[in-house]
Amino acid sequence: MKNLPTILGILLIFILAVSESFGLFHCEEQYLVRHLPLRFQKEAQQVILLTMEKGPQGFSPLDVAMALRGLGKFHPRCILLNGTIQAEPSAPPLLPGIVSKMQAIPGLRLILPQVPAPEAEFQSLALVRYSLSSAPIAWPRLEGIGSPGSGSAYLPPATPFSEDASLPLLATAAHGVPVGSLWWWALPESLHQTPPLLLFGRHLFLNQRTQLQLTRDGSLPPASLGEFIQMPLDDFLLQIEKKEQGSISPNFDSLWDKSTILIGTETDVTSAAALASLLQEVSWHHWPVWGECTLTLFCLVLFLVSRWQKLFPNYFGSLFIGITLTITAALLFPHGILFPFLTVMATALLLLLPRSP
Repeated sequence: MKNLPTILGILLIFILAVSESFGLFHCEEQYLVRHLPLRFQKEAQQVILLTMEKGPQGFSPLDVAMALRGLGKFHPRCILLNGTIQAEPSAPPLLPGIVSKMQAIPGLRLILPQVPAPEAEFQSLALVRYSLSSAPIAWPRLEGIGSPGSGSAYLPPATPFSEDASLPLLATAAHGVPVGSLWWWALPESLHQTPPLLLFGRHLFLNQRTQLQLTRDGSLPPASLGEFIQMPLDDFLLQIEKKEQGSISPNFDSLWDKSTILIGTETDVTSAAALASLLQEVSWHHWPVWGECTLTLFCLVLFLVSRWQKLFPNYFGSLFIGITLTITAALLFPHGILFPFLTVMATALLLLLPRSP
């Protein structure tokens, strides 16, 4: 058939566009993001690991209170405690007052997780699920109940140092209610505005069409370990004391603003790196559907015009696509917006096909 290459080209462009829209090339997109030139990279969100000693029963209430009091002098985005706080009935009630004050700060999320127990109450999440089977989700089943709008995050079991970089994100409480771990609730607030969509138990679509590839147990294996800053509590408190005495350190102050603070121990370096990778991954989202449809239609029209017109050589269309691709990337990538680049690249290659006589 004389028009067979044209028909196959149209089908290829359409299939690639639909596949990219549904996130089937998620791994390829993340590979591209990790290898972009620095001028195209979106600024990464800062993750700081604030380390302190932890006993068999958890962190000292005084240490946690001092850390939160110091962090309250800045404007972090999120503070999460990777552990529990040990009970000290004889200690002065300093921590509850500081926690209440921190929870009242606009724009700050304070995550103090609970260990799964029959009396525990976890914050549930609305989840839209689609699967070819009616089998229950194969996520960990926790003791405790899930409540919408109330409760806390759950604390996943600790793993040995550097054994596994996966972050347990989701689990189920009583009656199969989905609940989130401290890592899940550390995601930006904008991603929790609409219920996530879970396809086939693995593909999780968040707000702004951000996608995460989960394992069967609800964990997220990071594609790579991100960068973070580690600081001992003693060094942090020393800098806070200098600040209270009038010493000005703009670099130290700006370090904590809009950052994600993980309070943990020195063995939490892998979790901090995985959290940094997760936040970097979700900072990228796709172009709106109307934009992707417009770009796909543009590629189809350009391909058809190239097949039918005889005035210009084939490589003119490919050159035009290359210039358009570069300009689009320069405009969208610094803002963390992904577009169907595989569809555009495939169109550029199809334009080089010889025309039918």
